[in-house]
Amino acid sequence: LDTLFYNFITAFVSLITKIPAHQQIVLPGGWQQPEGKAHLCLYILRNCGEDKFSFTVCNTGSGLEYHPSSFDPGSGLQLKQIAMTIWDIPSVRLMDSSFW
Repeated sequence: LDTLFYNFITAFVSLITKIPAHQQIVLPGGWQQPEGKAHLCLYILRNCGEDKFSFTVCNTGSGLEYHPSSFDPGSGLQLKQIAMTIWDIPSVRLMDSSFW
């Protein structure tokens, strides 16, 4: 299992190094709990140029309590930000397999 994970991370980091400036890749992701319940997310990794990346988590379900929110002034309903982005990640950090 360790070898499979190492091979995956090595290939994944190699893929990141090939993302052209101002381009992005969309990755499937999520999590699974021990009892089998699972939740899917989408991750967007964008090369913003100048050796910086952004990482966006797109989520529409479980875990939204950790996303920013606001209230609609007309209805009073809570509005969740389903996409949350981390900006200005140095490329050297993402290209280091220990980051992942």
